[in-house]
Amino acid sequence: MRELDSNSGVIDFILKTPKTGTYLSSNALSAVSTGMVNGGLNLRTNYKNSQFSIDYNINYRDYSKRKTDQLETYQFGDKKKVELNMIGEYAPFGYTQQSLALGYLYKKENHIINLRFNNSFYSQHNENLMNIYQAGNKYIQRHIYSEASNYIPSLDFTYSLNIDNGSGIEINLVGTLANSDYERDLEDIYSTKTSYINSSTDGHNKSIIGEAFYWKNFEKVNFSAGIKSDYQYVHDLYLGNDEVELNKLSIYPYVELNGKLGDINYTLGTGIRYYRQKQSPRYSDYVRNISSLSLSYLKNNINIKYSLNYRPFFPSLSNLADIVQPIDTFSVMKGNSFLKPYSSLHHQIDLAYTDRKMFTSILKLIADRSFSPIQTDVTYSAADKYFIFQDNNQQYDINYGAEAIVQVANILNLFTTQIFGGWNYYKSKGDLYSHDYNDFYYGLYVGMSYKNWGVSGFWRKPNKVLSGQYLVTSENFSNINVSYKMKHLSFGAGIQFPFTKGSEYRTERLCDIATSDRNVLIRNNRNMFYLNISYNMNWGRSLFQVNKRLYNSSNTNSILKVNDN
Repeated sequence: MRELDSNSGVIDFILKTPKTGTYLSSNALSAVSTGMVNGGLNLRTNYKNSQFSIDYNINYRDYSKRKTDQLETYQFGDKKKVELNMIGEYAPFGYTQQSLALGYLYKKENHIINLRFNNSFYSQHNENLMNIYQAGNKYIQRHIYSEASNYIPSLDFTYSLNIDNGSGIEINLVGTLANSDYERDLEDIYSTKTSYINSSTDGHNKSIIGEAFYWKNFEKVNFSAGIKSDYQYVHDLYLGNDEVELNKLSIYPYVELNGKLGDINYTLGTGIRYYRQKQSPRYSDYVRNISSLSLSYLKNNINIKYSLNYRPFFPSLSNLADIVQPIDTFSVMKGNSFLKPYSSLHHQIDLAYTDRKMFTSILKLIADRSFSPIQTDVTYSAADKYFIFQDNNQQYDINYGAEAIVQVANILNLFTTQIFGGWNYYKSKGDLYSHDYNDFYYGLYVGMSYKNWGVSGFWRKPNKVLSGQYLVTSENFSNINVSYKMKHLSFGAGIQFPFTKGSEYRTERLCDIATSDRNVLIRNNRNMFYLNISYNMNWGRSLFQVNKRLYNSSNTNSILKVNDN
């Protein structure tokens, strides 16, 4: 009617709706002076109701200056005590981890079909050179060389149906094959002889996971329920023709409710997991409960959240193998097919305050207790004259902790600074040990942003975690970075581990009859200068927006092996 009352004409543009669209994202971070590369490529393109995707990621390390220093004390019965001081020499270490996924997605109205072919490739080489001293005299020259590799292809199929009344169904099937190889050679050169220890394993793992999920959104509450089943078959061949066959089956039905009561949001869920493990001719059946509760309150500038999780943990297939693997001339590691699942009760409170402009503070409190956790015992066999490292169900593990974060942003419209610190108390008790430890840690982040430029720095005091008889110190990571961002392209440069000897890792074994203090240093990471670049671009029709709910993958670790890293 408006056009009828004017003297103007009407120009009718008929536009052709684009049928295709493409999204490209790539990134790479590489050290200049040493072998370190992290990178990825993601490509999405759609045509009508179909979308095709390629995802590739790589993590590459190739170091020439890595060494291990270790102090060990062994108590042979009531009389003999041996202390070994192992001084490491620089030796090569490296790995290549790659993943390649090819995907196809079909979306029409309320139906979605998602198919992905995932491929994981991994290879590692590790060399340790050590001179071992006893009572100040050189005792042994030790050389350890190990190689590991695996290829894990999997096929992931998902079907989703969204119903108009706020409900839907999603079904997911994942089939996985895994082939793993592991070899380890240890050579001890004495003044009068040389001894060798060899280990090798050829591993095969097949698994299939199926899950069905239903959800329904009501006016005041959302309901969801599902059932998941997981089956794995393992066939590993160890050096000496030791053969291990394992089967694992689990079935897990679950339900969940989430909604709002006044100012409080809640989520309540529970499920029952049936678990069967079999190593012919013996098998064991277990039933465990999984439950969770989450409450959150948000008003004005305050956010309070409480969560409780009760969940089971099941033994890894590698630890269930009834097999013995030599570590060195003093010790062996042994699998345990009698391991049982254990449960953990975790409480957490998060308190947050923000003025929505500059200031944010967060306080996190946790209380965690594990019942009959799986941890390592060390015993001495007088008949065989060696120490046996074997996982067993222990009495309990406890962790109480607190962490505070204070952040001030937009200082002079340029700077953001964040200070954090925390405390953890650990207590671990088994049939043969009792240990506790208090740990304090803290750190600092400072960042500056001006137009397209960014500068940041991060440092933290490494924290320590007590688990069973092992006290593990985290990596001493620190970083300085400068970046510049354009429309689709961004560049960066920085230094990792500045003003340090390199990246350091420490593991202490607190066992009375076999103590150990192991320190690993990667000298190549010292003041490691790196460059990074990222590129993102899209053109044509927008990509599909898909809310996939089910993500399943198989844990394929089934080989019992010595960790020399």
